[in-house]
Amino acid sequence: MNVLTWTPDQRYLIFADPKGTLWRVSITGGAREPLGVSVPPRVQGLNLQPDGRGLYFTALEDSSPAELWVLEDFLPGVSTR
Repeated sequence: MNVLTWTPDQRYLIFADPKGTLWRVSITGGAREPLGVSVPPRVQGLNLQPDGRGLYFTALEDSSPAELWVLEDFLPGVSTR
């Protein structure tokens, strides 16, 4: 299961914790930062679009119908240049 991914500028890792909260952490150190997004705890295939403007993943729940979510422009301070 891939539950982490790099930002396009390769300065941060985005990951989901076991409770389903999305975070980012700098490769230079420091505290992790919450991204303000919580998802069901069973996340797979976490990926950012190459331009850094979109995130996609699969979240599994036992008794929910399938849903498709689009998250845009939520990453704090990520430069796409």
